Amino acid sequence: MSDLTIENQNRLHDIAKTEEILKPLLEGFMQKLNKKPKSVKQNPYAQNAKYVPIEVVEALLDSIYSGNWQWEITSAKLEGNSYIVVGVLSVLNPITKTWLKRSGIGAVPIEISKDTGQVSSKAMHKNVPAASAFARRNAAQTLGESFGRNLNRSAEFGFIEDKTDNFEKMLRGDKNNHEIDYA
Repeated sequence: MSDLTIENQNRLHDIAKTEEILKPLLEGFMQKLNKKPKSVKQNPYAQNAKYVPIEVVEALLDSIYSGNWQWEITSAKLEGNSYIVVGVLSVLNPITKTWLKRSGIGAVPIEISKDTGQVSSKAMHKNVPAASAFARRNAAQTLGESFGRNLNRSAEFGFIEDKTDNFEKMLRGDKNNHEIDYA
């Protein structure tokens, strides 16, 4: 005899149906997040590292998440000769309607006047927003290839579709319900 009541069995059935409906939508969304970026630049001051410009990152956030994203600076400090910003990017998943948070860090060297050797009067005005933009872009990269995740990696993985139907295995009580078929 099953330990599950009829009510709990019905709930599990409803969850399984929801999973059946959501899974293809989520996979489609993940494929959208993991397209190769169209606008890529190289930074000559960082060994020609590739990056997606912040204006493109923000436009993608607006487009993919329908403007439902937030940036919060959690730490900003002057350390040595650099201004460092740490922040959290929050995005609302349009399928599940849940908020996802990603942390990012950015640093910019402070401009020093060649004449006086002092911090330039406009340094903080320019450097603080730049460090924040670097941190925001750093956080967005973790969302997928569209934001530049794999631009400077030697190996590319992208989105790997889960082909094992883990939820059904979990319902049956299979112990290895976490394995992913990479084929």
